[in-house]
Amino acid sequence: MQTDHLDSRQLRYFLAVIEHGALRRAASTLGITEPALSKSIRQLEAALGVQLLERSARGMVPTGFGEVLAAHARLVRAEMTHALSEIAAMRGGQAGRIAVGCTPSFANLLLPRACAALLQRFPKVQIAVTDGLMDQLMPQLVSGALDLVVATLGAAPPHHLLEQKPFAKQDLAGVVARSTHPLARRRRLSLTALAGQGWVLTPDSDFLRGQLNARFAEAGLAPPVPSAEIGSILFLRSLLLEADLLAYLPLEVVRREIAEGQLVMLDVPAAVHRRTSGLLFRRRFQPPPVTAALMAELCALTAADQLSPSSASTQAARPNRPASPPIGPSNCRPSGNRSLASTGSVTAGQPSNEPGTTKAGLPVEARPGGAAPGAVTLTKASQRVASTAWAARAAARRSRSAT
Repeated sequence: MQTDHLDSRQLRYFLAVIEHGALRRAASTLGITEPALSKSIRQLEAALGVQLLERSARGMVPTGFGEVLAAHARLVRAEMTHALSEIAAMRGGQAGRIAVGCTPSFANLLLPRACAALLQRFPKVQIAVTDGLMDQLMPQLVSGALDLVVATLGAAPPHHLLEQKPFAKQDLAGVVARSTHPLARRRRLSLTALAGQGWVLTPDSDFLRGQLNARFAEAGLAPPVPSAEIGSILFLRSLLLEADLLAYLPLEVVRREIAEGQLVMLDVPAAVHRRTSGLLFRRRFQPPPVTAALMAELCALTAADQLSPSSASTQAARPNRPASPPIGPSNCRPSGNRSLASTGSVTAGQPSNEPGTTKAGLPVEARPGGAAPGAVTLTKASQRVASTAWAARAAARRSRSAT
């Protein structure tokens, strides 16, 4: 195998053939002749000693060897694009570009908050966000089109080229309905009691849908058959408000509607699931400074923004709550990454406005061992977020006084 003569142009030509499925279309796009493209592919195959492409009814398709090379060639292309973008940003005084994906529940509050915080620190950064289900996001992450994905994590990464870092046992998922649903005020419901109810659920490929099906299977019951299957959390939530249907959702997605009394989490202890959320990224990923900063913001927010379960079903789940504190930004990034110095001051010890929350509306964390009943203390991440919120409110009060 002679790899000394491989160059980026050969890889670019090779990928073009795969993506267009035909030599003629690929050559036209590349602006070269078809014989020249064919010669480049033959040289690449000769250098590697394997056949990379073959003809089929669908046109030119990669062989098994070609699939392997294509996966790595896409990563090479993505990393070169990132490098050129970062250099151009540095030359022009910009902060760079981030391409981040998220599953629908994280598009509701977490990722927007993290992006807003990042834009305050780096006003010139460009953020491209793609939300979708895992089977839509994973190919883009593997190919390098996305830098990060924020998602619910399983026991292992969903692809061998990916790594994952959990940043918190973020919240609970459970059965949700509108507040006027016939089951809304009933207590200690069994899964059997949900039989015959109408459901609106995410597609089968969704992680939480699988968890719900598993809970029913463990109880010896057939999984719910949804009246509607919806990939959009926004649409699903709106439909839930309009009809007596049940859904299986993270509390994070419906936190506001529950607080306003529009939705409730039913008391179904057997259906409560505590999900682990975190970051997915490519192996050996070296994030640029602004990407590392976004990762740190996400970790800080999840550490500070834990939901305080209040329903009977979440109270039932508390004994299983892990004793360890949420993972914070210091250990929620890939090892060996380029660090970004933290900025801003930390303020602690502010009085709380109501039990379980800070004056800024941030949940607090009970101090284990020896603390007086009801005593609470902010985590460091909470302190940073709260400090920013207090400063913003003070500035707003000064602005109103001036006018």
